[in-house]
Amino acid sequence: MIVVVETNFILELVIEQEEAEACQEIFDLCSRRKAKLVLPAFSIAEAGAVIERRTGSRRAFIKEDLDEQLRDAFRSDVLRRYAQSLSVVKEELRKAESDETHNWTRFRSKRYTHIELTGALLEEAAWLETMKGWRMPDAIVLASVRKYLERLRKRDTATPALFVSRDKDFLRAKNELQKLGCRIVVSYRDAVEIIRRQE
Repeated sequence: MIVVVETNFILELVIEQEEAEACQEIFDLCSRRKAKLVLPAFSIAEAGAVIERRTGSRRAFIKEDLDEQLRDAFRSDVLRRYAQSLSVVKEELRKAESDETHNWTRFRSKRYTHIELTGALLEEAAWLETMKGWRMPDAIVLASVRKYLERLRKRDTATPALFVSRDKDFLRAKNELQKLGCRIVVSYRDAVEIIRRQE
């Protein structure tokens, strides 16, 4: 089985969102050769940008807002009782950043197949945006998935494929992907069950 994922899969794992455990299980199943994990190179870059924005926003909050509140707390009898709590929040935010950085590094060291981002893909994404109304980030992902599946089907018509994304906008492409022998699901937990049934 081919399992194609996108940016949200990476973010689930790195940020440890509610379906992170299912995403890890998908990785584990793929590493045991139960399926082949594929993701667009664009999604790796997009996830990196999201993670960097989160880190920058968190750092700005600590430096500009939280540190200012801490300074005020130590100068005020009324606020002093909150200083310890603010210090704990600051430390927890720093720990969260460290954990996300570690998870991001670990993700990039894992094995998966990536769909190369090419000029032709960008042209197709622009066409999807202009002619079909897709927003650009999703258009690039969809163009990547379509091209990958088209190439796959030229040499292999039998291997089942699954596209997994929590972004329900991709359901608009359900019929198109089905024609390429690819099922789409919007839950990583559901994907785990589908992959397991392939064993």
